[in-house]
Amino acid sequence: MFLNGRLGIFPEMAIRLSPGFGGSPESWLQQQMQYDLRQAQQRKRKIKVKKFEAA
Repeated sequence: MFLNGRLGIFPEMAIRLSPGFGGSPESWLQQQMQYDLRQAQQRKRKIKVKKFEAA
């Protein structure tokens, strides 16, 4: 989530943010991934998955 909560941080944006705000591009992408995962975990009850059964 970047600024207004609508735009995610993608690799090119991370490269641009790094010199402007500090931190490495990897750290910006890591923060985005953590945010995305947290959002998905909050919706996990809505995610339906069938367990894979080996043949």
